[in-house]
Amino acid sequence: MNVRCYLALHFAFIFLYCVFNAFLIVFFYNDQQVICNMPSVYHGIAVAFWAYSASVLNVAAIAIYVVTWRLVKAHSSNVESSTTDRIFRTIVLVTIFDLGGWVTTQAIVATLNLAPLPHYKRVCFIYFASLFVNLGLAVKLLVFYYT
Repeated sequence: MNVRCYLALHFAFIFLYCVFNAFLIVFFYNDQQVICNMPSVYHGIAVAFWAYSASVLNVAAIAIYVVTWRLVKAHSSNVESSTTDRIFRTIVLVTIFDLGGWVTTQAIVATLNLAPLPHYKRVCFIYFASLFVNLGLAVKLLVFYYT
């Protein structure tokens, strides 16, 4: 595939996902007071749409990383083996922690939408769910430094 076509397709998907998020924010807007937390920009059922779509995209990204890792590992020569192994170990660890944190957080948020909880309890669970994203982001520094 041509690099320009690949990048155009890649950026088109990113743009469409951004438009989808903007649509969720604007279409489901409800004038209300909110406590600032991760999904507070989405109102009503838009929280579920955001959580489900983002979880699907993150799982797809994990699958793409794994397939790419397997393909490159299969085609690498023995001379480059140690360097390639180190690079891809770093990529796999970052993928596991970063995307795993996002998937876990969004799965918890999506599950919270199914439970009839009072708002004050829901906020506590959302703050708890946000810890996984923050952990995934914080671990990147350690992974990049030590691998």
